[in-house]
Amino acid sequence: MTDPAYIIARNSAGLPNQDYFCLGGGQAGSIDTSPGKCKVSGLNRPQGWDIRKGYALDGATVVPTGSALSKFTITVTLWAGAQYDEWQDFSNTYLTRAAVLVPGTHSPKALSIVHPVVNDPPFLITEVVVEDVVALQENEDGIYEFEIHFLEYRKPLPAIGKVGASTPKAADPVPSTSDKNLAAANARAAAYRSAHPSPP
Repeated sequence: MTDPAYIIARNSAGLPNQDYFCLGGGQAGSIDTSPGKCKVSGLNRPQGWDIRKGYALDGATVVPTGSALSKFTITVTLWAGAQYDEWQDFSNTYLTRAAVLVPGTHSPKALSIVHPVVNDPPFLITEVVVEDVVALQENEDGIYEFEIHFLEYRKPLPAIGKVGASTPKAADPVPSTSDKNLAAANARAAAYRSAHPSPP
């Protein structure tokens, strides 16, 4: 169990290149690094919408019902016996139940999670609960893999109101100088024709 100063590793292109994740919320407020290597997949940020369509009308009014909770999977790969021992400690602390208990109570609490893909926009996930854990299995290369399915934990907050048009109504166009000159010329021509009618 470790409590390092986490520095986001980056590849040669400057993009996050972190092959581990961290979970917190265990005994004494610890935060621990996952063993082996990890890969995040299936991460989403679903948005809820109430589509209100009127009778015999094109288009509809859309009202946000709030963003739904995200779900994602972290696949962890082990290839050494020492990593398996670390996995035993890690999973015993965080993965044997949906959420850990607050020390000295029977109250569960969510796990804090550290990984740039999960923590950064647009997901901004900082707390999770365990939804499912898939048993370890050996692949064709003799490497063990397991999957942890997480569900985001986020306290409910009021959603934004009804969505309006994407852009405000355009203002009436302002006549240019040439438009004004043309209008004045037309007015003078109309006045001349009125004063000098054509012969019958």
